[in-house]
Amino acid sequence: MLAKTSTRSKPKRKEIPSALEIKSRVKENTLTIMECEDALRDLFLAAQLEVTLPDTTLSRLAVVREERTGLLLCGGRFQIFNKEKTAVPVLPCTSWVATLLAQEAHKANHEEIAGTLLRMRRKAWVVRGQKLAQKIVDNCVTCRRLKSRRCQQIMSDFQSERITPAKPFEYTTVDLFGPYEVKGYVRKKVKLKVWGIVFCCMSSRAMHTDLVSDQSAKASC
Repeated sequence: MLAKTSTRSKPKRKEIPSALEIKSRVKENTLTIMECEDALRDLFLAAQLEVTLPDTTLSRLAVVREERTGLLLCGGRFQIFNKEKTAVPVLPCTSWVATLLAQEAHKANHEEIAGTLLRMRRKAWVVRGQKLAQKIVDNCVTCRRLKSRRCQQIMSDFQSERITPAKPFEYTTVDLFGPYEVKGYVRKKVKLKVWGIVFCCMSSRAMHTDLVSDQSAKASC
């Protein structure tokens, strides 16, 4: 019997989009500046609707409501509103949007409370914003690491051998340094390793140096 030959369908190649199609797709999936501003305005409006600000705060900050969006805007305590001057929305300090603004303002340059608060007020006026800025600055890991105090080393007391009168080199410390490669005493072509040894008197601080051929205790005697 003849075996049946199985025919497999070859996969079709996908068409490579042109440059114009790629640009059009990118434009469709990219948010515009107007869309980002509208989204931020909606977040501010939602934060204002969650909390009712007291009348004393509104009157002190000279807050007005924008007719088109319904946002509560503040131009500062000493500004009189007109068409030429800009205003920023008022936000409660308990809203999550205010916390995100404070974190963004602080991470820009890791400034102190005043600098962080000034950057926050470029986008919104947060009620009790100084308290929120202080909380963000205190919880910043980078600022904590930069402001941390270094450990102060406390030196220990002198040993009794250092302050007790004694003969020279009665109490001695030893140290090695090296190794160094030198030529052999007999065979000049042979290279040997030697170490320098330092004897230091603990009472007079006198020093004596010598050469040793190895690191054993017998060689240092």
